[in-house]
Amino acid sequence: MDEDIKKPVALTTGSNFNGDTPKSFSGFIIPPLQPTDKICAVFPSVNDKTAIHLAALSELIELAQHPSEFPKLQAACIAPHTAVVKTKEGVHAHDSMNILWVDVDSGDKFLDELETKLTQLGITSAIIHSTSTSMRVNDKTNQLNGKKWRILIPLLSPIECVKWVALQIKLADKFDGDKSATRVHQILFAPNNPPINDDRETRHYECRVIYGEPLDASDLPFELITVPAPPAPAPLDIALPTKKAPAKLPEGQIDVIEAYNCQHHIELELFQRGDHKSGNKLLYAHSTSGIPGIIIDHEANKMFSNHESDPLCDGHQHGPFDVMKSRLGYENREAIIHASEACKVDPSDPNSKTIKEYNLANKLSQEVTDAFSKALSCEAGYGVTDKQSVLQKATNQSALQKLTNLSATNRIDEMLKNLSKDICVVDGMALDGQITLFYAKPNTGKTLFLMRFIIDGIRNKNISGADVIYLNADDHYKGLLTKSKLAEKFGFLMISPAEAGVTTDYILTILDELAVSEEAAGMIIIIDTLKKFTDLMNKAVQKDFYALLRRLVAKNATVIIAGHANKKLDDDGKLIYEGTADTMNDVDCAYAMYVLEQTDNETIVEFRQEKSRGDVVARVSYGYRKRAGDSYRDLMDSVYKVDDNQAEKLRTTSEEQSLLKKHEHQTIFLQQILEKQELNQSQVLSAYDDNKSISNSAHHRLVNQFSKSSLKAALGELEGVILTVRHNYNGNNEKLFSIKGAYIDPPAPPKR
Repeated sequence: MDEDIKKPVALTTGSNFNGDTPKSFSGFIIPPLQPTDKICAVFPSVNDKTAIHLAALSELIELAQHPSEFPKLQAACIAPHTAVVKTKEGVHAHDSMNILWVDVDSGDKFLDELETKLTQLGITSAIIHSTSTSMRVNDKTNQLNGKKWRILIPLLSPIECVKWVALQIKLADKFDGDKSATRVHQILFAPNNPPINDDRETRHYECRVIYGEPLDASDLPFELITVPAPPAPAPLDIALPTKKAPAKLPEGQIDVIEAYNCQHHIELELFQRGDHKSGNKLLYAHSTSGIPGIIIDHEANKMFSNHESDPLCDGHQHGPFDVMKSRLGYENREAIIHASEACKVDPSDPNSKTIKEYNLANKLSQEVTDAFSKALSCEAGYGVTDKQSVLQKATNQSALQKLTNLSATNRIDEMLKNLSKDICVVDGMALDGQITLFYAKPNTGKTLFLMRFIIDGIRNKNISGADVIYLNADDHYKGLLTKSKLAEKFGFLMISPAEAGVTTDYILTILDELAVSEEAAGMIIIIDTLKKFTDLMNKAVQKDFYALLRRLVAKNATVIIAGHANKKLDDDGKLIYEGTADTMNDVDCAYAMYVLEQTDNETIVEFRQEKSRGDVVARVSYGYRKRAGDSYRDLMDSVYKVDDNQAEKLRTTSEEQSLLKKHEHQTIFLQQILEKQELNQSQVLSAYDDNKSISNSAHHRLVNQFSKSSLKAALGELEGVILTVRHNYNGNNEKLFSIKGAYIDPPAPPKR
């Protein structure tokens, strides 16, 4: 196997993929799979968009038997096809899948159990390996995971995407596997056993290769896919709707969901997800009872499901859009994009624009019209009631004239007026007209502090309650009621998408409308929390989200975001933001919230500035007190600002505790070897080597818990914490280390 496949990081330095366009496998006979046939694409990392290597089955086996040992995000990835891209469109165009796969993340199963299950399904060729999170601490629950596995099943010959998805659904169902396995564009981390990050974690990797005949998906005798084919729609006498697009939304936009429901038949949508006709009802594809329970309302073009296993069994009727969204596993935004591409303004016209093309063109046209209308009316000194004449005049101008009219220099007076309130919305930390992020670990008090800061601003008349919109998407019902009462008292809006019966995407749509209106100026929008409104790991989705926030800020609105930090700190004891770096790049100001001290009755939190564009404080600390029987209002009223000197002492103590926790084993070792003596660095490291090499040494088990380089780092970081350092001026000015506060025998006087 190629050396660059064994070491995924090195894949970025070269490529042995020749760049040829992969064959289309439709329309001719495929020869049986050979060990040297290329069956999967290899990507240097999860963030790379293009594959640089096509691997054969023999290489995949070698990679499983000799996994890489890199941090997860540095490990290579593979795709179950030979398309060199990982976009959904590119994989569908390639339409040739070579590997079935499933992730078994629950049950703490053993290899023998998985092999037995495969054998029962008639699968005689597979690669099973543990994944990078197997026996690792879960970041969300802080609990130790059990064994986690990935099963790779090579196919004798490539199959189309549609058939591959059907097989993946069945395979995931049989193993109770991850449903993301049904996405054709999903890529997988290659076999990898990353270093451990927690004392509770176990360095775990197991692999088993089952050698046999690759699965022939063209002739499946095994139980995995013994289901009848979906009935053809023709006998049902169903005519596909050809209704035109529904009424337009404000300013010429077409309602995508309504258009999809108008142009797609509910039964055809259900057939596409594998449901079957049985009399006047349909049977859900994954039903275990075998009793049909889906009722169709043909007049309304909707369905009602009584299958408990059906994700659409919630007591409501659902249209084609809901079925499509559930079938493809999309979030609402992904489903809307898909629907906008699948619908036409006039489906009876083969040359009609799609809804997506129409909405984008119309929105762009509207924005250009409004911009030119404003610029030209100022230039010509007339009103803008006749948009058509204004647009006609703009159309007749040269490109340079159009750009000149759009220049911000034409609107300096308006911009100065918008910035006339240059104040801190949150005292000392969040400037008016900026995007400010506050992030912390769970239960630090983000919402509590933001509520208090906003109410203080209203009390002090720095801001008006009528300008505040608090988007609360991270609260339970009782908590929402309490905060809503406070919002009512101080005159601001408290909006919970769940309580209002709408999605966060719908809220973002309204904010988009606000961003193009004059009402946005001076508004203060709090987003609590960020992960409820955007996908923290999807850069494309975040790009659209922050573009919306920028449009709001351009109208002199202020946006304050509450975000989460990972439970673990980085190597330097600092908080790690939960999400991609895009958030830090796109906000104007960011504060990390550190708990300096926490008891049963009191919590003190320090706000540390990590990014700023303006005159804001670098550090400030606040505390709050909690007593038995206190209400949320009592808790909020207890918030107080901490004296700088007290905060500095608490910060020092907190940092020392973090260092002691980071170097826990090194601290014990140093306390033992430096008991009543001073040693220089070389002597400390030599003591480490001695105890490492002697298996019956008293410290042998201890020194196996840390590396020599980490001990060297601990000597520097623990100075003044547990270590006292003295310079040996009689020698070579070397540092002599001793335990802080311990009695050391004075050095013997020099010999005469």
